[in-house]
Amino acid sequence: MKNSILCMKTRIILTAIILAATLLPVEAKTDMDIAKMPHPRLIVSDKEFKQMVRSINSGQNVLLVRMHEKAMARANRCVRAGKMPEYDPNATSQLKRSRDALMQIFNCAYAFRYSRDYKYLIHAENVLKNVCELADWSPEHFLDVSEMMQAVSIGYDWLYKDLDKAVKKMVEDRIQRYGFDVSEDNRYNIRTFRANYNWSEVLNAGYAAAALAIYEVNSERCQGILERSIKNYQEVCSNFYGPDGVYAEGPNYWGYGTSNHILMSSLLQGVFGEDFGITDIPGFDKTAEFITFMSGSTGKFNFSDSFPALSYNHWLWFFAAKYNNPSLVYECKRLEHLVSDHRLGPLAIYWASKVDPAEIKAPAELLYTGHGKIELAVARTGWDKDDAYLAIKGGKTRVTHGHMDCGSFIYENEGVRWAREMPIPKYDVNNKGLKTMGGPSWHVHSDTRWHLLAYRAIDHNTIVVNGHNHQIDSVAHLISSFDNEEQGRGATLDLTPIYGGELSKASRTVSIMKDKSLQVLDSLAANDTLDANVRWNFITSAQPQLTDGGILLENGVKRMILKASGADLKYEIWSVDPKDYPDDPYMAWQPKPKDTYACGFTFTIPKRENRNLKITLTKTE
Repeated sequence: MKNSILCMKTRIILTAIILAATLLPVEAKTDMDIAKMPHPRLIVSDKEFKQMVRSINSGQNVLLVRMHEKAMARANRCVRAGKMPEYDPNATSQLKRSRDALMQIFNCAYAFRYSRDYKYLIHAENVLKNVCELADWSPEHFLDVSEMMQAVSIGYDWLYKDLDKAVKKMVEDRIQRYGFDVSEDNRYNIRTFRANYNWSEVLNAGYAAAALAIYEVNSERCQGILERSIKNYQEVCSNFYGPDGVYAEGPNYWGYGTSNHILMSSLLQGVFGEDFGITDIPGFDKTAEFITFMSGSTGKFNFSDSFPALSYNHWLWFFAAKYNNPSLVYECKRLEHLVSDHRLGPLAIYWASKVDPAEIKAPAELLYTGHGKIELAVARTGWDKDDAYLAIKGGKTRVTHGHMDCGSFIYENEGVRWAREMPIPKYDVNNKGLKTMGGPSWHVHSDTRWHLLAYRAIDHNTIVVNGHNHQIDSVAHLISSFDNEEQGRGATLDLTPIYGGELSKASRTVSIMKDKSLQVLDSLAANDTLDANVRWNFITSAQPQLTDGGILLENGVKRMILKASGADLKYEIWSVDPKDYPDDPYMAWQPKPKDTYACGFTFTIPKRENRNLKITLTKTE
């Protein structure tokens, strides 16, 4: 093979078909010789690191300083404890071990580059040696391999000048044997490198890091790995954020997938000065707005397999720096008390050092709408803790980590989440429970999933007809959004397709009114042959109590009342305790959702008739 390909002295031509009409195939060119580039070459050079240190030491960006302090504190804890990443014999994968290795190595490598204190080098070197002495990196679960590849590649590159030669040789060998070899072995699930979900972002970023780190060791092979990773990003990951920045797997998996997307971009930019279009894909420039709107005053809009707890979002700094828009990190400023360390934390520190803290201001927008696999709208009255917050979801049900939640919404007011998502159990609960039933899958392509607590339509703030789940492959489209005096601030969804003909029409309009109260307008029509028995669900953390003409909700000293009109309805409160459903085998192992109640009302629409309902949730004394 030509020396120009082996050494990268001439041109790298990487051609990719971007899955978006707005982008042309990307031709990436460079005349540099990667094999002769000095270490460290991943993410941040020594020159850039010194600039970052100056920004930290100036103390002007308080959040940057706190992120730095968290990384140093983590490195110090690792050194004091002296513990190596542990094997868990009871786990279905060893991802926890890989993440521990990444946390320890990356933070200690960062601390060493910052301080030149050799205690950090020694500990990182010991962890590198430990993981390289393993029999493998758990290739049965490729996330385990990829995060370990990130760990050893960053440690190898960032500590290269001071690292023991024998340890370097071990890393070079294991990356090729435990990483590259298994990614070409059909005995393992190598299809996940092109998965249409977060795995492809994680896997290809990890392998790109490894290829760039040890490029001079085997240039031809590393070049092939690098080209494969970039191609997969361009061809597969290009549809993850379009058209409006919505991440279909929910806000928790946004953090996982997008942090690796940022890692991939940072790796390529650090070496080539460009990322070959992987951040030019449709919607990527809008996804910071999406994730910012996913947080209210009490928690996230935790649709899909996400959790409601608020968290500090390290990755907004990348977007603020890249798009020169400091308001994108207002959420970090608002949640600065939640600053924490992270296994990829030094990556975020690098991008935070590029943002002027004096320019961080609250976003002007109070309404966000997004389309794609998931369609949703989020409205708020402001960005303070007592402001009202509303989010409503449509789109598809059958997406990775999806729930049967089309038409569902959450609502907050005065620091209370009055309408909530039912908490999902830990994955191991369902994994172990389903084993007792013979081990059926609960993947989104399995009917089993839609029998599980917190995944069914009946467990969300939506409408259930004749006791049936929604149609799995249907789409609830976002029809319009609005912001005016009469309607308030909100959006309308067409829910008709999700009922599979059991309703001939179903639309839902949800809005925050001027007084911060909630209003829901549901327009429903039965078909020509069948009565529609409707259950209108409201999941809440407030204690519900039936009262004259409605349902009183109490949360401490705060009270609101749910009222409905437009049908001959009956208000009800339903149990969410699995023990109250002994005939349902899927409830046998489920824990009772904490601080969760289900209430609402039922009514019947005779065939060929329709009902227009108005539901309000307002403050009461």
